[in-house]
Amino acid sequence: RAALLTWFQEQTRGYRGVSVRDLTSSWKDGLALCALLHRYRPDLVDFQSLVRSRGEENLRLAFHVAEEEFGIPPLLTVEEMASVEEPDSLSMIMYLSQFHQLLKHSPPPAGSAAHPSPHQQKIIAHQKMMRK
Repeated sequence: RAALLTWFQEQTRGYRGVSVRDLTSSWKDGLALCALLHRYRPDLVDFQSLVRSRGEENLRLAFHVAEEEFGIPPLLTVEEMASVEEPDSLSMIMYLSQFHQLLKHSPPPAGSAAHPSPHQQKIIAHQKMMRK
């Protein structure tokens, strides 16, 4: 557990408003998960446009991108995450462990992101539309 937490802290370090202190409540507003996704696929998440107070919107985006682009479906719903002080720890650890397994040997891209595919462009357009 400690190694998993440390890995996530390293991956999200330096992202505005993100402080991963645990594997449960630190993920509730969606910013940490969006930061992780942005670190590996900056073409899919416009992190600078995210706002902490729009936690449910951030989670919807993160869950959508995680499932569509990384093949990792959510184990909790946005509503379940939003309705509790601390999300279920077993579900969160199982969910987050999938990212660790998938990404631990993949270095994040250096510099600018690759040109988004048409599918990625749709996701980005949908994200921008949801922010309006």
